[in-house]
Amino acid sequence: MESDHRVNGKNEAFVDPHHLHEAVVAISDLSRGFVKLNPISAIKSFLSKVPELRDGADTNVSSLEIP
Repeated sequence: MESDHRVNGKNEAFVDPHHLHEAVVAISDLSRGFVKLNPISAIKSFLSKVPELRDGADTNVSSLEIP
């Protein structure tokens, strides 16, 4: 079957060269379900390494709180 080929075929070991670790940027109250995917220290480290995010990030955050 064609579907078997897609599951077990040549792309079986595909590695995304642009894979990014989970990072959550809250843009609305709808993002509440995404809180705590990564530890704060990991999120702060990620933000500090990405210039587009670093420039607007609040790096003084020590915890995430939902209002």
